[in-house]
Amino acid sequence: MKHPRNETLQDYFENALNKIQEGVVKDHLMDCDRCTGMLSQIGQIENKLRNHLPLKVSAKMKNKIFFDAELLLAEKRSTIKEKEAQLLVLSNFIEEWKEIIFPEIKLPTMQVYSVSLVLAVVIIFAQTENEEKIFFKPLSTEVSVVTSNLEN
Repeated sequence: MKHPRNETLQDYFENALNKIQEGVVKDHLMDCDRCTGMLSQIGQIENKLRNHLPLKVSAKMKNKIFFDAELLLAEKRSTIKEKEAQLLVLSNFIEEWKEIIFPEIKLPTMQVYSVSLVLAVVIIFAQTENEEKIFFKPLSTEVSVVTSNLEN
């Protein structure tokens, strides 16, 4: 049987494998001194890290760690630049929208107030759409007719 990858052994050590994968690795460890030794080294590294003891790392391993770290940083920077570009497009869209909808209002507070007012009116009309619309309730049902005689 071929040896599991180092990442798989790390996942086994951290109990992060599913039951089937765990069983396969466990069976392999029964017969493989090399992988058992690797698992032992993972445990030693874990203990040193937990106890804040310095690790001895070869120059080759340092270079690999720094190379991998550079790749991860480049990937993160790329992702950040993509998100910044998306935010810039969205920000430009919002600015254009504000100028189209409220060109005469330049203060952001007034824009927010205006949008809130419009929304409140729309909500009120939507709520009363099926109800009888009563805008003014008369104080009395009596009608008075007043005439004036302005002849001089």
